[in-house]
Amino acid sequence: MLAWNRSTDFTTDRAATLATLEQFKKDHEQVEADLVQYFSSLRARYSNGEIPPEIQVEIDAIFRRPGGAAARPVPSPPVTDSRRMADDARRAADRVKFAVVGGRHVASIQTAIFCGDDKQSIVGEDWGTVDLNLSEATYRRFLAEGVTYTKRVRVKSDPKFVKVIAYDYASDLTGSALVTIALK
Repeated sequence: MLAWNRSTDFTTDRAATLATLEQFKKDHEQVEADLVQYFSSLRARYSNGEIPPEIQVEIDAIFRRPGGAAARPVPSPPVTDSRRMADDARRAADRVKFAVVGGRHVASIQTAIFCGDDKQSIVGEDWGTVDLNLSEATYRRFLAEGVTYTKRVRVKSDPKFVKVIAYDYASDLTGSALVTIALK
């Protein structure tokens, strides 16, 4: 699950995911209202653009609910710590479940990409599948380095963010990421 600047880890624990979703369902409207009010204020205009601590506490309460899915902060772009990004990619890569077919490593990952505007409205989306059919050498490189995936998404207006959700059916794991776009 991905919301605001928090994301849950890949997990097969449906109960934990549902607990987090239920808390989100209960509290998200207040958080959204507080964010709209804050980001339309003079205080926000002269801030660093981050979510203020008093609203961050509300967000963290949703993601730190007892019995909820483990969550982590989503880094604010631009991310300059390429080693941390590479480490996250490797951790995600080694959780994809591959089958060996004819000496090749085969996996399929479902993807959903959502582009949104400054009002959190969807201005473009894409649903697809990434089929991996890797030689032994490429599979080892995939585990060590992760993979780069590029997809063009048609949009109706300038997007302010992109949310990517990936689902590996074989391992029943879901992951997500959020990137904020600074248009020139």
